[in-house]
Amino acid sequence: MLDPPHILVNCIVISVNRSGPDIDPSENVLREQYRDLLRQIPLMYLLMTINAGAMAFVASRDMPASTALGIPLVLITLAAARAITWIRRRGRDVSVDRMRQHMRGTMIGAALISLLFGGWGLLLLADADPSRAGAIALYIFFGAMGCCYCLQALPLAARLVVLTGALPVILRLLLSGDSYLMAMGLVFVMVALVVLRTVATNHSAFSEMLQSRAELTALLSALQKSEEHHRYSVDLNPQLPWISDPDGSICEIGARWTAMTGLGIEEGMGEGWIKAVHPEDVKRVLDSWHAALRMQDNPMVDIRYRLRQADGRYRWVRGRSVPRFDADGTILKWYGNLEDIDDQVTAEIALQHAAYYDPLTGLPNRARFGQQLETTLAQGLARGWTTGVAVIDVDNFKSINDSMGHAAGDLVLKTVGARLTAQLAPDAMAARLGGDEFALILPNLPDVQCEALVRTILQAVSQPITVDESLIEIRVSAGAAMWPADGARPGEILKSADLALYAAKAKGAGDVERFRPEMRDALEARKTMLRQARMAIHEGRILPFYQPKIDLACGDVVGFEALLRWNHDERGLQPPHTIAAAFDDGALSTQLTDRMLDMVLADITRWLDEGRNVGRIAINGSPVDFKRDDFAERILSRLHATSVPPSMLELEVTESVFLGQVSDTVERALRTLCAEGVTIALDDFGTGYASLTHLKQFPVDVLKIDKSFISKLDAANADDFAIVHGVIDIARRMSVRTVAEGVENQAQLDQLCALGCDIAQGFLFGSALSAGRLPTFMDTWQQVRHQYRWHADRGVASGINQLSNTG
Repeated sequence: MLDPPHILVNCIVISVNRSGPDIDPSENVLREQYRDLLRQIPLMYLLMTINAGAMAFVASRDMPASTALGIPLVLITLAAARAITWIRRRGRDVSVDRMRQHMRGTMIGAALISLLFGGWGLLLLADADPSRAGAIALYIFFGAMGCCYCLQALPLAARLVVLTGALPVILRLLLSGDSYLMAMGLVFVMVALVVLRTVATNHSAFSEMLQSRAELTALLSALQKSEEHHRYSVDLNPQLPWISDPDGSICEIGARWTAMTGLGIEEGMGEGWIKAVHPEDVKRVLDSWHAALRMQDNPMVDIRYRLRQADGRYRWVRGRSVPRFDADGTILKWYGNLEDIDDQVTAEIALQHAAYYDPLTGLPNRARFGQQLETTLAQGLARGWTTGVAVIDVDNFKSINDSMGHAAGDLVLKTVGARLTAQLAPDAMAARLGGDEFALILPNLPDVQCEALVRTILQAVSQPITVDESLIEIRVSAGAAMWPADGARPGEILKSADLALYAAKAKGAGDVERFRPEMRDALEARKTMLRQARMAIHEGRILPFYQPKIDLACGDVVGFEALLRWNHDERGLQPPHTIAAAFDDGALSTQLTDRMLDMVLADITRWLDEGRNVGRIAINGSPVDFKRDDFAERILSRLHATSVPPSMLELEVTESVFLGQVSDTVERALRTLCAEGVTIALDDFGTGYASLTHLKQFPVDVLKIDKSFISKLDAANADDFAIVHGVIDIARRMSVRTVAEGVENQAQLDQLCALGCDIAQGFLFGSALSAGRLPTFMDTWQQVRHQYRWHADRGVASGINQLSNTG
């Protein structure tokens, strides 16, 4: 069983162990401890000084001066020094590490001074009269307890004071053998335990209070920061927050409302904010807001509208709002904001305009035209009216662009667009489909008025304009179609108008053509031709057939014309007109020409290898071939690759290649070929637009007289005879040979011989032959040529002989 002193010592040790480290690591707690010590330590040393001085005064009457006065003097000096040290620390900015050093010094100093105080008490008890022992013990004990109480902020220091200052005296009382003193010792033990317990409790409460204070301070600081963050976020956020009552009445609104709209905060409350909404948007906004108020599931508002600004302008905003509910699902408030989206909406409008309107003319583009056409046809279906659609093309626009420049071309397009729009009713539309092509939508138009109306519009548009003091003639052609007669769907009616435009341009520029069903048949036929030509090229079913050309002077074969034939998989050998559309297609025409050229040169090479002289072989070049600037090079490269002499090749071109913007390209190609030895023949002379000027400008070696003139030579037609005679005479005078096409009987041959034509070809001599039959024909011809009468048989000189004689 433990005695009271052991209980006191164990309590002190247990209290020390439970208290943890002597100095709280929390910086906030540490600072509060230090502040409390700055106040309490000087008071502690003051109490110790008073206590020591009082005891010294009493003890000096009966005890030696060294005991009664010497030790107290040391105690008072040390206590005063420590008190002054702590007083001087007040008001100084001390680091946390220095605070810890000062506290450790305080514990050591308090323990040493208390030990000296307690030891002095033991000396006094030893030398004093027994009747005074209780008083001395009380002085020592309560002095130590006072110091302990002053060190509540530093519990370990307080316990050390009790251990070193009070415990020695308590032990002396308990061991004195005097019942009175022993009882006093027991009382001191209980008081010490209560004081130590109180110090520990107070320190724990003090620490908890400081921790709570620190947490509260941190919470208040965080709350303040959050409020500042919210305030700055609201101030800097471009969105304007607002709150409304459950019925939709605005009760709070952001301070930026006034700066944004020019209306006061009070004016924006309730439904006053409606005054700032654009009049055209008010109904839509209120309908959306009231619908959200009535909504049961997931109510919300998200709407865009225009809001008047302080300067009177309107800007697009986006208003969004969601409700806050209580536990029962009842709406407490609506929380929303306004976001300025004017730049975004402006950009969207600009993008939409760019997507649906032509930047040059400002007219709707093809996409917008398609949308409007669908809308108009739907209205027509609902109201029972017919609608006209016209596709308009500027004639010779490329020529204007090339000769006058793109600026002039742009002005023409803008002028046409403006004139079209000016001629239309308010519910009609003019659009630019692309390039020089425009289109019209003419709602509620009777069928019988369509063509006349479009023609009137064309006449108004087809007026000249002046560009840089130059007069530009504007001519437009149009194709017109009626819904629903010419097509049930938007795409069909537009295609019908397109076909009519194609027919109008083929017929002659500057007029309108109404769609007819046979135009669609012609389109299908064209598609079929292109498909068959493509397959024939791909499958190698393009073949050259050769029609002989006979020298009318003596009947010799002087060459052949290579004519295109192709094998149909069901109908067999077909003439070129069955794929005529392919010759107008850039890619297919080039492929057909290259295919014919390769096969003709291969045949010539084989005949040369066989030692057979077939004369000059003529191939046909289409206008499309000359649109590429490499036509001459394509021919010459193949001639060089096959080692066929260029003089064995003749290129036949029609008069149309001399016209248009590619005439320079044509002239360069022809002169290049001519310089290499390829002869140039002008085919179908007299049927087109070529003039005698072209014969001087371009290197033409041969004129081919069209069979339409030759076929009437055997009839009593003086006009055709005069034309043929004139052509032969002109050619002779220009040193150009003539070839008569389509000679079918002896009467025509006789006339040509009489007129002095140089060469003839036609069924009279033989139809077009495959390459395999050509050698047989040449062998047979030598036997039958005497059946015909030539120049030499009549004593008539041919044009060639006459030229040589006059040369």
